[in-house]
Amino acid sequence: MLHSSQHETDTYDFKERWENTNSELLKDILSFANTAHHHDCYLIYGINDGKDVIGITDTDKNRKNQ
Repeated sequence: MLHSSQHETDTYDFKERWENTNSELLKDILSFANTAHHHDCYLIYGINDGKDVIGITDTDKNRKNQ
């Protein structure tokens, strides 16, 4: 996926870091839930929109465990 020429689609979305609030996370989840297809969707953390892997830290206060 990272090596393909495609950018974000309606099945996956790149995130550089964890969302600051639960409402931001919920907005992203609901965007996927409102798609017209029935495929699995993914939020992929630690990757910027240019598809560069930047990583994330375990110490980020906004990190979700589930």
